[in-house]
Amino acid sequence: MVYLGPLVFFLATFAFLFLALPHIRLYVDPNLPRKYKPGDEVEVLPALAMLSGFLAYIFSAFLTSSLGFESLAIGFGTGLGIALHPFYLLHLVRKRKEEKLKSIEFRKFDKLIVEMAMKCGGVLSPLHLVKELDITIEDAVDLLERFVKLEEKNVRVVERKQVPDIGTVYIFRSVMALLADTDRRIIEILIEYPDGLTKSELLTKIDIPLESLEESLSRLESKGIIILSPLEDRYRLRGLTY
Repeated sequence: MVYLGPLVFFLATFAFLFLALPHIRLYVDPNLPRKYKPGDEVEVLPALAMLSGFLAYIFSAFLTSSLGFESLAIGFGTGLGIALHPFYLLHLVRKRKEEKLKSIEFRKFDKLIVEMAMKCGGVLSPLHLVKELDITIEDAVDLLERFVKLEEKNVRVVERKQVPDIGTVYIFRSVMALLADTDRRIIEILIEYPDGLTKSELLTKIDIPLESLEESLSRLESKGIIILSPLEDRYRLRGLTY
C-alpha cells in the first residue's frame, strides 16, 4: 500500500502558499497592482534561484539527519509555493487592472443608461441595451449590474426582477417614483406581461375608471414609455421590446 502522507503534505503546503500568498500581499498592499508593469515576470527568476538553494538545503538536511519524509515534503512545498507565487500574483494583478479599465469604460455609459431608463419608465432589459447601444449581451448585463451593486453601499438604485419568458428585468425605482401613481401602476402590471395587454385586459387588472386609464395610457404612449401594437391592439413596455 502506497503511503500518500508526504504527497498530501507537499500539495497542501504548495497550494496554500501559491494561492494564498498573492491574496495576502494584495490585501496588505492594495496599491501593489500599480507597481507591476508588462514584463515583470522576470521577478520570478530570483525566486527560482532562491528555491534551488532552499531545496538543496532541505534535501541535504534530509540526507544528513533524521528529517522525515513529511518534513521534506513540507519543505519542498513551502519553497516551491513561495518561489512560484509571483506567477499567480501577476495573474491577479492583470485581472484587477482589466476590471478597473472596464469599470472606467463603463462609467461612460452610466448617463446614457439613466437617460434610457427615464425614456422607458424605469424598466430595462439587457436585450434592449444590446439593441440601443450596440453592445454584447454580457456587457449589457455588466452595465446594469453596476447599478444593482450600489445597493451594497446603501444606495438603492436598481433592483432585479425575474419575468416569465423574458428573464431578468432591471427596474429603476427612483425613475418610476417620478411618475404619476396611475402611470406607475400600469407599468408594474405590464412588467408581468411582456407580450402586452389590451386596454380591456388592463382595465380588469387595475381598479380605476376607464377615463383615468385612457388618460394614463395616452400620457405614457406620448412619452414613448409604452408602445401600442396597431395589429394586436396591445400595449407593451418600450424597455422590454427588442
